[in-house]
Amino acid sequence: YFSNSTAAFGRVVMKLENVPQKLDVYNAQFIADIVPTSITDITRYSTAVNYNNSERNNGSVSLVRGFTASVRRNGENLGDLVGLAGIETIEQAEVVKGPSAVLYGASQPGGVINYVTKMPKFRRETVLNGQVHSFGGYTASIDTTGPIGNPNRKGGPIAAYRFVVVNDDRKEYQDNNDYYERQIYFGKILFRPAPWFSFTLEAEKNVLDAA
Repeated sequence: YFSNSTAAFGRVVMKLENVPQKLDVYNAQFIADIVPTSITDITRYSTAVNYNNSERNNGSVSLVRGFTASVRRNGENLGDLVGLAGIETIEQAEVVKGPSAVLYGASQPGGVINYVTKMPKFRRETVLNGQVHSFGGYTASIDTTGPIGNPNRKGGPIAAYRFVVVNDDRKEYQDNNDYYERQIYFGKILFRPAPWFSFTLEAEKNVLDAA
């Protein structure tokens, strides 16, 4: 799984050959192939990352080289809110190994974990996913994307959209009365008024209820 670039460095996309630090990049194809059930399933493949024992409800603490990791989403430090993000909205995960204060300011010495959300595509595509869990319950999601605007416009359509909806309803193995319910509503619109200029608007709502 080879990636040419990374967005882990201050929200600026850089070619890997120009990055002066060690990092692991897990791209969309890798994520699709391993079929992760939680956001932490991706970075477990990094030799620098491990987790404490509090993994229930995705609440585990990420550790890079033994230090609590600085976890980010699209380069932004959202603190504990990152743990609530759904795996269904993530397109790429990046692990920056070692001190990175020159890029992020004050941060943990172990490294940074950055999750990149899905980008809209200028072609129509819809993916339906379903999982049945061994202890009961299911996870269902729809991921749809496509262009907005006149396809005959010079330079192509002016915008593109991407929407992800997830419903997760499953039982927990600890106790018959335990449950885990999750709903995610994710949307992103990419505007490209000119070939050299683009910007995005993104929103996500997460609802989690567990016992």
